[in-house]
Amino acid sequence: MDESRPTYLRCSQAALNELIDAASLALGGALDGPAADPYDIGLLIDALRVLAPQLPAADMFDGMLHVALGNFDDAVRVFAEIANGRTNAIYGKALLAFALQLKRDPEWRIAADEVLAAGSPAQAVALVRALERQHDVLLAKEHADRTGVWELPESAVAANGDATDGAEGANAAPANPAGGFDAQAAFAHQQYLRL
Repeated sequence: MDESRPTYLRCSQAALNELIDAASLALGGALDGPAADPYDIGLLIDALRVLAPQLPAADMFDGMLHVALGNFDDAVRVFAEIANGRTNAIYGKALLAFALQLKRDPEWRIAADEVLAAGSPAQAVALVRALERQHDVLLAKEHADRTGVWELPESAVAANGDATDGAEGANAAPANPAGGFDAQAAFAHQQYLRL
């Protein structure tokens, strides 16, 4: 611990970890809205900033709170600051791409491409790949709404293949064995039922 800080600000790593866990749980699934009172989440984030000002998690939580509350412009501002910082810039760019995509701002692709060009960390790349798949599925859905023809995007097919390859290696079964789950047919069936 930093001995130059006042005693009341010296906090163990275990206590900081608990604050981080509490903030993470309180945010819940950010797109579904916060799982706790936003004011209380803000207090947790403020506590993290006071007890560990060098910790970038507070800013990330702040951005995710803005996402949970639907304040996408504020989320973009927070994530852009992280992306332009010295630490966690790639994570910040991945989260910036996430917030921009939520706003339906086409510039999400620029931030996403920067993450892919960096090639790591794996979590940031995985988030960008998920954003790409989500975007491709949205475009395919819009195409299906216009034409009545649903086609599973290549990125979703590739992701399904990657999951199968990762789970079973070289002996992986085909992505669509007879009697297996057919994602394209399932979606087409949902579309049929919606009509």
